[in-house]
Amino acid sequence: MERLTILTCLACFMTFGCAPVQPTSMDNSEVAGRMESIVRLALDKAPNPLHRSLIERGVVFVDLEDLEVPCVGLRVPTPDSDNRIFLSFTKEWFHQNSDEAVADALINDLGKVLDNVDDGASAK
Repeated sequence: MERLTILTCLACFMTFGCAPVQPTSMDNSEVAGRMESIVRLALDKAPNPLHRSLIERGVVFVDLEDLEVPCVGLRVPTPDSDNRIFLSFTKEWFHQNSDEAVADALINDLGKVLDNVDDGASAK
């Protein structure tokens, strides 16, 4: 009987002690730190010197006050203007994707925005 009790306790320990750990959500400072490393990765990957320059001068942000959706991103200057470009991702998407994927999205989104800025300037 004692052996059965020991085996039962051991089985319970194995069941509950080895349960998968749920990922903890990152606090804003951890999210900002990850985004900073993604910015460095994007600097290494960006093929366009203008993109590298803008990314280098960018400022990481987490959860802008006026937005209802939790987000993380980079605020970069607009070339030849005092305006700023906000490149942002929902926190959910940010957490679900690798650093490489976020860096690629950052570079691609910046390129698209700059193309739109150039198209708007040439239309005037």
